[in-house]
Amino acid sequence: MGDDSTADEEPWWRAQTLRAELARLTRSSGATRLLALRALGSDADDDQVPTLDAWVDVHLAWSTWLVGIAAKERLGLADQICTRLSPIAPTRAARRRAEVMMRRATLLKGEARLADLDHAMSLLHAAMGEGDDPATLLLFAECAHRRAPLLPPDEAAEACSFALAHAFAAGQHAAWHIASLEMRIAIQQTYDQLTVARTPSDITTALRRELADARALLQTGSA
Repeated sequence: MGDDSTADEEPWWRAQTLRAELARLTRSSGATRLLALRALGSDADDDQVPTLDAWVDVHLAWSTWLVGIAAKERLGLADQICTRLSPIAPTRAARRRAEVMMRRATLLKGEARLADLDHAMSLLHAAMGEGDDPATLLLFAECAHRRAPLLPPDEAAEACSFALAHAFAAGQHAAWHIASLEMRIAIQQTYDQLTVARTPSDITTALRRELADARALLQTGSA
């Protein structure tokens, strides 16, 4: 029984090791980082949900340290892992693939960028289902917010409203309150730019005060 328990925990520990090494690498640079990334091995050696999920994180992060075709190729590897993840964890696979599409969209322009963001939105709908996972809610908000500048004014305002609603919903989970406020401020600023008001609205000012208070509470340990 003990051996079975240890075997069950191995993918989790492997995933934790990958993420810990990835966190360390974010503080490195240049050739040192590249050599360390290659030393992580290959995702082909892993086939469990925790480890596949961690490899998506690795490839997503790796893509941010690359440009052009190299970044797209790395995102292609992340997408392949989502395909492997799909039969065993379809909801998580949809969410992770949405993140891949959102990252790929940053490398594109115009209609191509909007198409990837639209694809990400459809994947997030599949990932959400009937739940209210705050991470997915915040991704919904971020994706809708990124779509807004690519849309006609009326549709852009609607996208901002959708994004604000989902960011607010994510903030109902205590651990996501600060991230929610940060996202709401960014969205509100975009919305303000879509209207006649070119200066921060009262809503933006109030959100900034609330964010400052939340951060202060966190720093003092009173949150």
